[in-house]
Amino acid sequence: MQSTQHIKRYWDDRAKERGHQKNATVKDWHLRDLETDVIKRHLKPSDNVLDIGCGNGDPTLECACVVRNIVGIDFSETMVEAAKKKLMTRRVRNAEFLCVDAHDLPYKEGEFDSVIVSRLLINLPTFASKCKVIDEAERVLKNDGLLLLLEATIQGHKSTNRIRRSFGLPNLKKHWHNAYVDEEQMTAYLQRRFTITTTHRFSMYMFLSKVFYPLLVRPKEPEFLSKANAIAATVSRKILEIENCPIGHNLLWVLKKI
Repeated sequence: MQSTQHIKRYWDDRAKERGHQKNATVKDWHLRDLETDVIKRHLKPSDNVLDIGCGNGDPTLECACVVRNIVGIDFSETMVEAAKKKLMTRRVRNAEFLCVDAHDLPYKEGEFDSVIVSRLLINLPTFASKCKVIDEAERVLKNDGLLLLLEATIQGHKSTNRIRRSFGLPNLKKHWHNAYVDEEQMTAYLQRRFTITTTHRFSMYMFLSKVFYPLLVRPKEPEFLSKANAIAATVSRKILEIENCPIGHNLLWVLKKI
């Protein structure tokens, strides 16, 4: 099991290498942009938003366009510096970035209308540490506020690989620092504090990008930033899910604080 400090060092190094780039935290930015667009659908113009685990700030700045105010926080000082540079370049006035530990938020109870947690929990090695972040997010949320939780799950990863194997494709690799969320365990924990209003698995994009496109170019290796994936994202903005198709390692829970 990797320590949090090892993982923090990984993200610090990645920020030094490519913090200015759009794919600093996620190689497939077509998927990241799609996820951000779906998250934006659940935000309101009057919202004061906290984005926990903001990375180099690209999704945070996108969300700033549709809300009153947004604060992006991350445990990597280098990522936060990259985000601040983007903020100055784009001259966004309703956003700020801070280096903050997600386990101990410096905000009062009920300060935010919505909280976004995206690909943060998979960087935490234990279920207890993941739950601590959820507890803090719940604490700073207003009553009836929304938690938008987007994480890769064990079950989603397995189902995606199962469908790929049925078409003769190899399993997707998992990065060394990722501790995927147990979907069933996390859902049970979330239901103690939140009402699950809906979930999104992005199954249309995942099928097109992880099955159809690899089959189309085989034996060549598929590319994250291909025209095929760009088209897949365009299609998915119209048809987000494929009914009765469990493919998709990322799950977005849309949660209302009880």
